[in-house]
Amino acid sequence: MFLTMLFLLFLLKIDMSNNWINILAAICLSSLLITTRYEGVFLVLISCALLLLKRRTLVAALIFIAALLPIFVYGLWSMTHGWFFLPNSLLLKGNLPGNSIASVVRFLGYDLAENIYNSPHLLILIVLSLASLAYSIRTGGIDKLNRESIVNIIFIGATLLHLQFARTGWLFRYEAYLMSLGILAVGVSLNSLPFKMRTRKLDCKNLPMYAVSSLLACIILFPFFDRTILSLVLTPLATNNIYQQQYQMGLFLKRFYQGRSVAVNDIGAVTYLADIHLLDLWGLGSLEPAIMKMEERYSSQEILRLTQSENVVVAIVYDSWFQNGTVNRTPQQWVRVGQWTINHQVVAADDTVSIYAVRPSEVESLANNLKRFSVELPSTVIQYGRYVE
Repeated sequence: MFLTMLFLLFLLKIDMSNNWINILAAICLSSLLITTRYEGVFLVLISCALLLLKRRTLVAALIFIAALLPIFVYGLWSMTHGWFFLPNSLLLKGNLPGNSIASVVRFLGYDLAENIYNSPHLLILIVLSLASLAYSIRTGGIDKLNRESIVNIIFIGATLLHLQFARTGWLFRYEAYLMSLGILAVGVSLNSLPFKMRTRKLDCKNLPMYAVSSLLACIILFPFFDRTILSLVLTPLATNNIYQQQYQMGLFLKRFYQGRSVAVNDIGAVTYLADIHLLDLWGLGSLEPAIMKMEERYSSQEILRLTQSENVVVAIVYDSWFQNGTVNRTPQQWVRVGQWTINHQVVAADDTVSIYAVRPSEVESLANNLKRFSVELPSTVIQYGRYVE
Protein backbone atom coordinates (compact mmCIF):
# COMPACT_ATOMS: atom_id res chain seq x y z
CA MET A 1 0.00 0.00 0.00
CA PHE A 2 2.81 2.37 0.93
CA LEU A 3 4.77 1.75 -2.27
CA THR A 4 1.59 2.02 -4.35
CA MET A 5 0.86 5.48 -2.97
CA LEU A 6 4.47 6.63 -3.41
CA PHE A 7 4.59 5.36 -7.00
CA LEU A 8 1.33 7.12 -7.80
CA LEU A 9 2.58 10.35 -6.22
CA PHE A 10 5.71 10.49 -8.38
CA LEU A 11 3.79 9.40 -11.46
CA LEU A 12 1.53 12.43 -11.04
CA LYS A 13 4.58 14.63 -10.54
CA ILE A 14 6.01 13.32 -13.80
CA ASP A 15 2.77 14.26 -15.52
CA MET A 16 3.21 17.82 -14.28
CA SER A 17 6.93 18.32 -15.04
CA ASN A 18 10.05 16.80 -16.59
CA ASN A 19 12.00 16.77 -13.34
CA TRP A 20 14.41 13.84 -13.56
CA ILE A 21 14.39 13.38 -9.80
CA ASN A 22 10.70 12.51 -9.98
CA ILE A 23 11.30 10.26 -12.99
CA LEU A 24 14.15 8.45 -11.22
CA ALA A 25 11.99 8.00 -8.11
CA ALA A 26 9.16 6.51 -10.19
CA ILE A 27 11.62 4.16 -11.91
CA CYS A 28 13.01 2.92 -8.59
CA LEU A 29 9.55 2.56 -7.08
CA SER A 30 8.28 0.54 -10.04
CA SER A 31 11.08 -1.94 -9.41
CA LEU A 32 10.33 -2.06 -5.67
CA LEU A 33 6.62 -2.62 -6.36
CA ILE A 34 7.35 -5.77 -8.34
CA THR A 35 10.01 -6.95 -5.91
CA THR A 36 7.54 -6.67 -3.04
CA ARG A 37 4.64 -8.37 -4.81
CA TYR A 38 4.25 -9.33 -8.45
CA GLU A 39 0.74 -7.83 -8.60
CA GLY A 40 2.50 -4.47 -8.81
CA VAL A 41 2.93 -5.16 -12.52
CA PHE A 42 -0.75 -4.30 -13.00
CA LEU A 43 -0.16 -0.76 -11.72
CA VAL A 44 2.96 -0.38 -13.82
CA LEU A 45 1.28 -1.58 -17.03
CA ILE A 46 -1.61 0.89 -16.76
CA SER A 47 0.75 3.71 -15.77
CA CYS A 48 3.03 3.07 -18.75
CA ALA A 49 0.03 2.98 -21.08
CA LEU A 50 -1.01 6.43 -19.81
CA LEU A 51 2.53 7.75 -20.29
CA LEU A 52 2.53 6.43 -23.86
CA LEU A 53 -0.83 8.11 -24.43
CA LYS A 54 0.79 11.36 -23.33
CA ARG A 55 3.78 10.63 -25.63
CA ARG A 56 6.23 10.14 -22.77
CA THR A 57 7.70 7.12 -24.53
CA LEU A 58 11.18 7.19 -22.97
CA VAL A 59 9.86 7.54 -19.41
CA ALA A 60 7.33 4.76 -20.00
CA ALA A 61 10.06 2.49 -21.37
CA LEU A 62 12.41 3.15 -18.43
CA ILE A 63 9.68 2.47 -15.85
CA PHE A 64 8.60 -0.68 -17.67
CA ILE A 65 12.16 -2.01 -17.94
CA ALA A 66 12.81 -1.25 -14.25
CA ALA A 67 9.66 -3.15 -13.33
CA LEU A 68 10.66 -6.16 -15.42
CA LEU A 69 14.20 -6.21 -14.03
CA PRO A 70 13.44 -7.96 -10.69
CA ILE A 71 11.25 -10.49 -12.52
CA PHE A 72 14.07 -11.41 -14.88
CA VAL A 73 16.75 -11.36 -12.17
CA TYR A 74 14.72 -13.71 -10.00
CA GLY A 75 13.69 -15.82 -12.98
CA LEU A 76 17.24 -16.36 -14.24
CA TRP A 77 18.54 -17.06 -10.73
CA SER A 78 15.71 -19.54 -10.19
CA MET A 79 16.31 -21.33 -13.50
CA THR A 80 20.04 -21.70 -12.79
CA HIS A 81 18.98 -23.72 -9.72
CA GLY A 82 16.66 -25.92 -11.77
CA TRP A 83 13.43 -24.16 -10.82
CA PHE A 84 10.84 -22.27 -12.86
CA PHE A 85 11.21 -18.75 -14.21
CA LEU A 86 8.21 -17.59 -12.15
CA PRO A 87 7.73 -18.33 -8.43
CA ASN A 88 5.82 -21.52 -7.62
CA SER A 89 3.18 -19.48 -5.79
CA LEU A 90 2.27 -17.67 -9.01
CA LEU A 91 2.19 -20.84 -11.08
CA LEU A 92 0.05 -22.72 -8.56
CA LYS A 93 -2.17 -19.95 -7.22
CA GLY A 94 -2.36 -17.43 -10.06
CA ASN A 95 -5.05 -17.47 -12.73
CA LEU A 96 -2.78 -18.37 -15.63
CA PRO A 97 -3.99 -20.07 -18.86
CA GLY A 98 -3.71 -23.84 -19.02
CA ASN A 99 -4.31 -26.56 -21.57
CA SER A 100 -7.89 -27.44 -20.67
CA ILE A 101 -11.03 -25.77 -22.04
CA ALA A 102 -12.06 -24.79 -18.51
CA SER A 103 -8.77 -22.97 -17.91
CA VAL A 104 -9.15 -21.09 -21.21
CA VAL A 105 -12.68 -20.03 -20.24
CA ARG A 106 -11.41 -18.81 -16.88
CA PHE A 107 -8.60 -16.93 -18.59
CA LEU A 108 -11.02 -15.24 -21.00
CA GLY A 109 -13.02 -13.54 -18.28
CA TYR A 110 -14.71 -16.06 -16.02
CA ASP A 111 -12.24 -15.41 -13.20
CA LEU A 112 -12.83 -11.68 -13.57
CA ALA A 113 -16.61 -12.09 -13.26
CA GLU A 114 -16.29 -14.52 -10.35
CA ASN A 115 -13.91 -12.27 -8.40
CA ILE A 116 -16.08 -9.21 -9.00
CA TYR A 117 -19.10 -11.13 -7.69
CA ASN A 118 -17.14 -12.15 -4.59
CA SER A 119 -15.72 -8.64 -4.03
CA PRO A 120 -18.65 -6.19 -3.83
CA HIS A 121 -16.42 -3.67 -2.03
CA LEU A 122 -14.18 -3.46 -5.10
CA LEU A 123 -17.16 -3.42 -7.47
CA ILE A 124 -18.60 -0.37 -5.70
CA LEU A 125 -15.28 1.46 -5.90
CA ILE A 126 -15.00 0.60 -9.60
CA VAL A 127 -18.50 1.94 -10.32
CA LEU A 128 -17.88 5.15 -8.38
CA SER A 129 -14.51 5.58 -10.06
CA LEU A 130 -16.02 4.98 -13.51
CA ALA A 131 -18.75 7.54 -12.82
CA SER A 132 -16.14 10.09 -11.77
CA LEU A 133 -14.00 9.34 -14.81
CA ALA A 134 -16.97 9.68 -17.16
CA TYR A 135 -17.85 13.04 -15.60
CA SER A 136 -14.26 14.29 -15.96
CA ILE A 137 -14.02 13.21 -19.60
CA ARG A 138 -17.38 14.75 -20.38
CA THR A 139 -16.40 18.11 -18.91
CA GLY A 140 -12.71 18.22 -19.88
CA GLY A 141 -12.36 15.86 -22.84
CA ILE A 142 -10.26 12.74 -23.19
CA ASP A 143 -7.24 14.66 -24.50
CA LYS A 144 -6.88 16.65 -21.27
CA LEU A 145 -6.92 14.13 -18.47
CA ASN A 146 -6.57 15.78 -15.06
CA ARG A 147 -4.87 14.18 -12.08
CA GLU A 148 -8.15 12.81 -10.73
CA SER A 149 -8.82 11.06 -14.05
CA ILE A 150 -5.33 9.56 -14.10
CA VAL A 151 -5.78 8.13 -10.60
CA ASN A 152 -9.17 6.68 -11.57
CA ILE A 153 -7.84 5.09 -14.76
CA ILE A 154 -4.93 3.49 -12.91
CA PHE A 155 -7.25 2.16 -10.20
CA ILE A 156 -9.83 0.77 -12.63
CA GLY A 157 -7.26 -0.80 -14.94
CA ALA A 158 -5.13 -2.30 -12.16
CA THR A 159 -8.21 -3.67 -10.37
CA LEU A 160 -9.63 -5.36 -13.46
CA LEU A 161 -6.25 -6.94 -14.22
CA HIS A 162 -5.91 -8.09 -10.62
CA LEU A 163 -9.40 -9.59 -10.58
CA GLN A 164 -8.66 -11.53 -13.76
CA PHE A 165 -5.16 -12.80 -13.01
CA ALA A 166 -4.88 -12.80 -9.20
CA ARG A 167 -7.05 -13.40 -6.14
CA THR A 168 -9.07 -11.59 -3.49
CA GLY A 169 -10.08 -12.52 0.04
CA TRP A 170 -8.23 -14.57 2.66
CA LEU A 171 -8.64 -12.02 5.44
CA PHE A 172 -8.51 -9.04 3.06
CA ARG A 173 -4.77 -9.23 2.34
CA TYR A 174 -4.66 -9.76 -1.42
CA GLU A 175 -6.59 -6.65 -2.44
CA ALA A 176 -5.55 -4.29 0.37
CA TYR A 177 -3.46 -2.15 -1.98
CA LEU A 178 -6.42 -1.82 -4.36
CA MET A 179 -8.75 -0.78 -1.55
CA SER A 180 -6.45 2.05 -0.51
CA LEU A 181 -5.97 3.09 -4.13
CA GLY A 182 -9.71 2.97 -4.82
CA ILE A 183 -10.60 5.03 -1.76
CA LEU A 184 -8.00 7.57 -2.83
CA ALA A 185 -9.34 7.64 -6.40
CA VAL A 186 -12.93 8.22 -5.29
CA GLY A 187 -11.86 10.71 -2.64
CA VAL A 188 -9.79 12.93 -4.94
CA SER A 189 -12.59 12.78 -7.51
CA LEU A 190 -14.72 14.91 -5.18
CA ASN A 191 -12.35 17.72 -6.13
CA SER A 192 -13.72 17.51 -9.68
CA LEU A 193 -17.24 18.35 -8.57
CA PRO A 194 -18.40 21.92 -9.18
CA PHE A 195 -17.90 24.18 -6.19
CA LYS A 196 -21.65 24.67 -5.78
CA MET A 197 -22.25 20.93 -5.43
CA ARG A 198 -19.61 20.67 -2.69
CA THR A 199 -20.89 23.66 -0.72
CA ARG A 200 -24.65 23.34 -1.13
CA LYS A 201 -26.49 24.36 2.04
CA LEU A 202 -28.96 22.10 3.76
CA ASP A 203 -32.62 22.90 3.18
CA CYS A 204 -35.34 21.57 5.48
CA LYS A 205 -37.69 21.30 2.51
CA ASN A 206 -35.44 18.60 1.06
CA LEU A 207 -35.37 16.40 4.17
CA PRO A 208 -37.20 13.48 2.45
CA MET A 209 -34.64 13.58 -0.38
CA TYR A 210 -31.79 13.67 2.16
CA ALA A 211 -33.29 10.67 3.98
CA VAL A 212 -33.65 8.63 0.80
CA SER A 213 -30.13 9.60 -0.31
CA SER A 214 -28.70 8.61 3.05
CA LEU A 215 -30.49 5.26 2.94
CA LEU A 216 -29.19 4.58 -0.57
CA ALA A 217 -25.69 5.56 0.51
CA CYS A 218 -25.84 3.13 3.45
CA ILE A 219 -27.02 0.32 1.18
CA ILE A 220 -24.29 1.04 -1.37
CA LEU A 221 -21.59 1.33 1.29
CA PHE A 222 -22.74 -1.70 3.32
CA PRO A 223 -19.91 -3.94 2.00
CA PHE A 224 -17.43 -1.45 3.47
CA PHE A 225 -19.17 -1.47 6.86
CA ASP A 226 -19.30 -5.27 6.74
CA ARG A 227 -15.62 -5.48 5.80
CA THR A 228 -14.60 -3.03 8.53
CA ILE A 229 -16.55 -4.78 11.28
CA LEU A 230 -15.36 -8.20 10.14
CA SER A 231 -11.73 -7.09 10.13
CA LEU A 232 -12.03 -5.77 13.69
CA VAL A 233 -13.74 -8.94 14.88
CA LEU A 234 -11.67 -11.47 12.96
CA THR A 235 -8.15 -10.10 13.44
CA PRO A 236 -7.83 -11.15 17.13
CA LEU A 237 -9.33 -14.55 16.28
CA ALA A 238 -6.97 -14.93 13.33
CA THR A 239 -3.85 -14.17 15.34
CA ASN A 240 -5.03 -16.64 17.97
CA ASN A 241 -5.57 -19.27 15.25
CA ILE A 242 -1.96 -18.94 14.12
CA TYR A 243 -0.68 -19.12 17.69
CA GLN A 244 -2.80 -22.16 18.58
CA GLN A 245 -1.99 -24.12 15.44
CA GLN A 246 0.91 -23.15 13.17
CA TYR A 247 3.04 -21.59 15.90
CA GLN A 248 2.69 -24.78 17.97
CA MET A 249 3.62 -26.87 14.92
CA GLY A 250 6.81 -24.84 14.61
CA LEU A 251 7.65 -25.19 18.31
CA PHE A 252 7.02 -28.94 18.19
CA LEU A 253 9.31 -29.48 15.22
CA LYS A 254 11.95 -27.17 16.68
CA ARG A 255 12.04 -29.17 19.89
CA PHE A 256 11.98 -32.71 18.51
CA TYR A 257 12.90 -32.69 14.82
CA GLN A 258 15.53 -30.00 14.38
CA GLY A 259 17.68 -30.77 11.33
CA ARG A 260 15.52 -33.71 10.18
CA SER A 261 13.36 -34.14 7.09
CA VAL A 262 9.74 -33.15 7.66
CA ALA A 263 6.80 -32.85 5.26
CA VAL A 264 4.40 -29.93 5.77
CA ASN A 265 1.79 -28.30 3.56
CA ASP A 266 1.47 -24.92 5.31
CA ILE A 267 5.01 -23.80 5.82
CA GLY A 268 5.27 -20.20 7.06
CA ALA A 269 5.48 -20.40 10.85
CA VAL A 270 7.10 -23.84 10.76
CA THR A 271 10.08 -22.78 8.66
CA TYR A 272 10.41 -19.53 10.60
CA LEU A 273 10.70 -21.28 13.95
CA ALA A 274 12.34 -24.62 13.17
CA ASP A 275 15.55 -25.43 11.32
CA ILE A 276 14.30 -28.47 9.42
CA HIS A 277 14.83 -30.03 6.01
CA LEU A 278 11.47 -29.08 4.52
CA LEU A 279 9.40 -30.93 1.98
CA ASP A 280 6.48 -28.66 1.12
CA LEU A 281 3.82 -31.04 -0.11
CA TRP A 282 1.74 -28.16 -1.45
CA GLY A 283 4.55 -27.14 -3.79
CA LEU A 284 5.19 -23.52 -2.87
CA GLY A 285 8.55 -24.17 -1.26
CA SER A 286 9.50 -27.48 -2.92
CA LEU A 287 9.93 -28.07 -6.63
CA GLU A 288 8.83 -31.64 -7.27
CA PRO A 289 5.34 -31.38 -5.68
CA ALA A 290 4.74 -28.31 -7.84
CA ILE A 291 5.77 -30.23 -10.97
CA MET A 292 3.54 -33.13 -9.95
CA LYS A 293 0.58 -30.79 -9.59
CA MET A 294 1.12 -29.02 -12.89
CA GLU A 295 1.55 -32.34 -14.69
CA GLU A 296 -1.61 -33.66 -12.96
CA ARG A 297 0.13 -36.68 -11.42
CA TYR A 298 -0.29 -35.62 -7.81
CA SER A 299 -1.29 -38.92 -6.15
CA SER A 300 -0.74 -40.87 -2.95
CA GLN A 301 1.80 -43.10 -4.70
CA GLU A 302 3.82 -40.10 -5.90
CA ILE A 303 3.64 -38.46 -2.47
CA LEU A 304 4.82 -41.67 -0.83
CA ARG A 305 7.68 -42.02 -3.30
CA LEU A 306 8.74 -38.42 -2.75
CA THR A 307 8.66 -38.59 1.06
CA GLN A 308 10.67 -41.79 1.00
CA SER A 309 13.29 -40.35 -1.37
CA GLU A 310 13.60 -37.27 0.86
CA ASN A 311 13.94 -39.43 4.02
CA VAL A 312 10.94 -37.74 5.62
CA VAL A 313 10.18 -39.02 9.12
CA VAL A 314 7.13 -36.93 10.09
CA ALA A 315 4.35 -35.20 8.15
CA ILE A 316 2.15 -32.46 9.59
CA VAL A 317 -0.65 -31.74 7.14
CA TYR A 318 -4.29 -30.78 6.66
CA ASP A 319 -6.12 -33.94 5.61
CA SER A 320 -8.68 -31.87 3.70
CA TRP A 321 -5.95 -30.62 1.35
CA PHE A 322 -5.36 -34.18 0.17
CA GLN A 323 -8.99 -34.92 -0.59
CA ASN A 324 -10.18 -34.65 -4.20
CA GLY A 325 -13.77 -35.75 -4.18
CA THR A 326 -13.73 -39.40 -3.15
CA VAL A 327 -9.99 -39.71 -3.82
CA ASN A 328 -7.71 -39.55 -0.77
CA ARG A 329 -4.12 -38.70 -1.67
CA THR A 330 -2.75 -39.41 1.82
CA PRO A 331 -0.48 -42.48 1.53
CA GLN A 332 -1.97 -45.51 3.30
CA GLN A 333 1.48 -46.40 4.62
CA TRP A 334 1.53 -43.29 6.79
CA VAL A 335 0.35 -43.75 10.37
CA ARG A 336 -1.68 -40.94 11.88
CA VAL A 337 -0.50 -40.61 15.45
CA GLY A 338 -2.30 -37.43 16.50
CA GLN A 339 -4.54 -34.51 15.56
CA TRP A 340 -4.85 -30.98 16.90
CA THR A 341 -8.12 -29.10 16.48
CA ILE A 342 -8.74 -25.41 17.18
CA ASN A 343 -12.03 -23.59 17.73
CA HIS A 344 -13.25 -20.42 15.99
CA GLN A 345 -11.12 -21.02 12.91
CA VAL A 346 -11.11 -17.96 10.63
CA VAL A 347 -7.69 -17.82 8.95
CA ALA A 348 -6.04 -21.24 9.25
CA ALA A 349 -6.54 -23.40 6.19
CA ASP A 350 -8.34 -26.00 8.32
CA ASP A 351 -9.32 -26.29 11.96
CA THR A 352 -7.61 -29.69 12.29
CA VAL A 353 -4.00 -30.58 11.55
CA SER A 354 -2.88 -34.22 11.48
CA ILE A 355 0.53 -35.52 12.56
CA TYR A 356 1.73 -38.64 10.72
CA ALA A 357 4.64 -41.00 11.17
CA VAL A 358 5.83 -41.47 7.58
CA ARG A 359 7.90 -44.52 8.58
CA PRO A 360 6.47 -47.29 10.80
CA SER A 361 9.66 -47.15 12.87
CA GLU A 362 8.82 -43.56 13.84
CA VAL A 363 5.36 -44.27 15.31
CA GLU A 364 6.41 -44.89 18.90
CA SER A 365 8.93 -42.04 18.92
CA LEU A 366 6.38 -39.60 17.47
CA ALA A 367 3.73 -40.67 20.00
CA ASN A 368 6.16 -40.08 22.87
CA ASN A 369 7.16 -36.69 21.49
CA LEU A 370 3.53 -35.62 21.10
CA LYS A 371 2.77 -36.81 24.62
CA ARG A 372 5.66 -34.80 26.04
CA PHE A 373 4.64 -31.73 24.05
CA SER A 374 0.93 -32.03 24.88
CA VAL A 375 1.33 -30.28 28.24
CA GLU A 376 2.75 -27.22 26.43
CA LEU A 377 -0.14 -26.86 23.99
CA PRO A 378 -2.72 -24.16 24.77
CA SER A 379 -5.63 -25.61 26.71
CA THR A 380 -8.00 -24.57 23.92
CA VAL A 381 -6.36 -26.99 21.46
CA ILE A 382 -8.31 -30.26 21.34
CA GLN A 383 -6.02 -33.29 21.03
CA TYR A 384 -6.92 -36.61 19.43
CA GLY A 385 -5.09 -39.74 18.38
CA ARG A 386 -3.27 -42.77 19.67
CA TYR A 387 -0.84 -40.74 21.75
CA VAL A 388 -3.65 -39.59 24.09
CA GLU A 389 -5.44 -42.94 24.24
